[in-house]
Amino acid sequence: MERLCDLHRQLYNAALEERIDAFRKAGKSISFAEQCKSLTLIRQQNPEYLAINAQSAQVTLKRLDKAFAHRGAGLVTVYAGAGASSLPVYLAAAAVACGDLENDQDLDLLADSKLYENHVCNPPNTAPEAPQGLQASVSNDTVVLAWQKADDLQTMQNGLTYNLRVGTTPGGNEIVSSLSDPSGWRKIAEMGNAYQNTGWWLHNLEPGTYYWSVQAIDNSFAGGPFAPEQTFVVQPVSRTVHLSLFLEGLFNPATGQMNKAQDENGDEFPGTVADRIRFSLALPVAPFSTFYSVDNIDLNQDGTCSLSVPCTGYYYLVIKHRNSIETWSSSPVYLLSDPVVYDFASEASRAYGDNLYEVSGKWLIYGADVNQDGLIDSSDMLLVESESNDFAAGYLPADVNGDGIIDSSDMLLIEKNADNFVSSARP
Repeated sequence: MERLCDLHRQLYNAALEERIDAFRKAGKSISFAEQCKSLTLIRQQNPEYLAINAQSAQVTLKRLDKAFAHRGAGLVTVYAGAGASSLPVYLAAAAVACGDLENDQDLDLLADSKLYENHVCNPPNTAPEAPQGLQASVSNDTVVLAWQKADDLQTMQNGLTYNLRVGTTPGGNEIVSSLSDPSGWRKIAEMGNAYQNTGWWLHNLEPGTYYWSVQAIDNSFAGGPFAPEQTFVVQPVSRTVHLSLFLEGLFNPATGQMNKAQDENGDEFPGTVADRIRFSLALPVAPFSTFYSVDNIDLNQDGTCSLSVPCTGYYYLVIKHRNSIETWSSSPVYLLSDPVVYDFASEASRAYGDNLYEVSGKWLIYGADVNQDGLIDSSDMLLVESESNDFAAGYLPADVNGDGIIDSSDMLLIEKNADNFVSSARP
């Protein structure tokens, strides 16, 4: 119910803003019928409004239309001095909204289907001055914006709030919307989006040039001019990731390391490289989509591998291998420090769902997922059996133990893991 009321409030305020903007900028009055025609488009562009039926939305628009109909006959105007009209002392169950309908820097009132113009300010309210001393401090993908307090003739400095805009184009609002015209005129009667702070920070910014400014808002919600626009630049960032992990199919308990993967002629990879893996970063919220991925990362016999990723932030770390179970980190990892170190081999809890297997004090990533379907079962056995009958050899997914020959020894690991219903575990 609370959300439905909030949707009606948003619709009412948006319709009011549309009428005010049309009259201010073009001298045009928008009718109830015209706004009702827009409901279909609103519901298409914002499916959340499908939660309220069309009739109740029209009632909200009709309430606004009735308020405007009172403006010509029965408008209560508030003046200072003897004999002047005054606002109602009590409005029972009235819908009340504030806004500077006349653009005279003071608040007018829309209440109980009537518009109340405010003419009690004497002298008239004036907008605040623009803040000065704008500064931007950039660190990787984070920026800290700061400014000095502004001055105002009617509102004390500590009573002012501040309204920030940040965009990717000059004068733009693509990153942080100010809900103000370029002149500083406020489209809504609210405090500034930075509240009473004289600083604000933004995180996870993409590389590029950003344009920003700030205005002061007084206690009548009148917006002052924006400060001269400033820019800041976010440079591309990267993080080095050091991983430790062991693959069950290649692990040798006698040495505590992995054997080197073989092909029909011997070692598949030079030096100390045991095999290669695929590394991915997955977003930390459903559906946990892949954000970044890189193939053919060298995995050394001692379980170490290193790579550079072009981003920071929170991500699941995902390991894939040609015939091993896909394995995720137990929780999202914050790529803040450089380098980032993550050890899958130290304990079972380092993998999501504790999905690791212990051998000689090391925790291994399960092997034998030959067809890479996330489950070790008879379908993997059939592939190995088929290639074994064909005397296949080489660097092949069916070579579960990595010795370059596909035979019954590969079947042993599949049978063990299939009997234990081994499968991938992920959020």
